[in-house]
Amino acid sequence: MQCAQTIWKRFNDSEFVEVRKHPGAANMSSLLAHRNIVRLARSGLHLTAADIRRQVSKHEGPNLSVDRKRQRLRDGTDGIKFVDRPGGNRYYPRHRLPTVKSGRGSVTVHGSFCDKGVGPFGLIEGNTGFKIYINIIETVIRPYCPKRVHCTTGQ
Repeated sequence: MQCAQTIWKRFNDSEFVEVRKHPGAANMSSLLAHRNIVRLARSGLHLTAADIRRQVSKHEGPNLSVDRKRQRLRDGTDGIKFVDRPGGNRYYPRHRLPTVKSGRGSVTVHGSFCDKGVGPFGLIEGNTGFKIYINIIETVIRPYCPKRVHCTTGQ
């Protein structure tokens, strides 16, 4: 009984978390290393798993498993809290981040972008079709075009 209590006390006192998924992976990694992984994944979106491993191992002694870093990169974030999804459930609806909604449901907008700036946004109601796009061009983009962008007809 004393042996189990000693093991439990060591486990609670240490700052180590088990991240072993399969044999051959790193046995332990500290909470500080996990914080560094999350920080690097949020700030450096262009970093690969190997880059993150190199940077984390500079600050921390043990090497972390590449699978754990890939999982951290795969998990989504909404900018405020880190959303952790189970492996293999990436596209399940219950693990997706919620979209921006109004009182009536989803909002679909059309916007125009060019090197001169951003055009106005137009609200699209209903299904989009050929007539909807023509209406957007006539009512939203055409009035914006002569004011902001030099438009020519080619004649």
